[in-house]
Amino acid sequence: MTPQDIMDRLQKHERWLEGDKSGERANFSAMDLSGTDYSNAILISARFAGSDLSNVIFVKADLSYADMFSAKLNNADFSEAFMKGANLRGAQINKANFKGANLVEIDFRGGIVIQNAENENAQMQQMLSSLADSDFRNTRLHYANLSGVDLSNCNFEGADLQGAKLEQANLQGANLKNAILSYADLRDANLEGTSLEGATITGADFNGSNVSRDELIKAHIADNDLKDPLLMDTKVDTTRERTLQEILNDHRIWVESEGASGIRAELENATLEQTDLTAASLSGANLKGIQLSGSRLARADLRAVDLAGANLTNTDMTLCFLDGANLSKANLEGAKLHRATFDDIDIRDEKGRETDRKWPANLSNANLKGCDLSKCIFINTNLQGANLAGADLTEADLSSANLEGANLEGAILQDAKMPE
Repeated sequence: MTPQDIMDRLQKHERWLEGDKSGERANFSAMDLSGTDYSNAILISARFAGSDLSNVIFVKADLSYADMFSAKLNNADFSEAFMKGANLRGAQINKANFKGANLVEIDFRGGIVIQNAENENAQMQQMLSSLADSDFRNTRLHYANLSGVDLSNCNFEGADLQGAKLEQANLQGANLKNAILSYADLRDANLEGTSLEGATITGADFNGSNVSRDELIKAHIADNDLKDPLLMDTKVDTTRERTLQEILNDHRIWVESEGASGIRAELENATLEQTDLTAASLSGANLKGIQLSGSRLARADLRAVDLAGANLTNTDMTLCFLDGANLSKANLEGAKLHRATFDDIDIRDEKGRETDRKWPANLSNANLKGCDLSKCIFINTNLQGANLAGADLTEADLSSANLEGANLEGAILQDAKMPE
């Protein structure tokens, strides 16, 4: 397949994702694509089953829900890729680079392949997944399924494995320093020579594993972990400040439980420049005055978040959900907000019941100079006094927005829907 053929398929795939009848879902199954560069490509739900993708570059690509069943991915580079819900069952992925990738709900388990399916000699073959020697530093693996997978000598330093399934996984020699293993399932896992220094293990299940007590006591232990026989008589460090990952995890629980448990993220005036918060769940968080210049927030859930006065210059906020968010007086100069949504949200009463009132997103007096706001949706958004000079508003929907006093000098308004 030539580079032009690949480009044509990618363009058709993007049109397919947009619901264009001229589009077509990308199918690269059973092909030799080794060494191909798919950096930044939009490959949501694309098919790569059984393909040879050795040494392929998927840096910052969107592979959410992609089908890579039984693919060969040795030495592939997935750094900073978005792979939520992707199917990599039975894949061979030795020495791959997943550093900084989002692998939430990904499935790495083994799979069954039918050999010679077209004749009477058809046989089923179990394909075991191997990820040995791969780099998972600072990846997000919430609820990922790694049961029975060979993860020997993998580097998970700083990775978020909250709720991950690691039952019977081979983690021999793996580095889990400062990893988040809250509520992870590690039953019957091989943890020989595994480092757990600084890891968060609240609620993790080590039953049947060969984890050593010496490693467990190097981890961050909460009071409710002390019921584990291996941790009896261990003292809890109550003076340690929570890490950013722990704050994010506690906030996710707070959101999912509607405030019944977890802790709301309070990061007012925090300095988190150049931070990777791709697809972070921060709905309702207090981020007033936060310093996030140059950070990655693509696909983040920022609904009803308070970002008043925040520094968001040159951030990547592509496909963010900013419904009902407060960005008044925030500085977003040079930020990328392609296809972000600024819808209003329903206001509920104290019993959680919907009212007839709406809470719009607030961008009053915000600095949006030179921003990429192409294809953004602004439903009843307050843009009073906002600086939109030189902003790209191509195909943006501003038909119901309040633009009173806004500066649109030099803004690109091609095919934009403006207020009447």
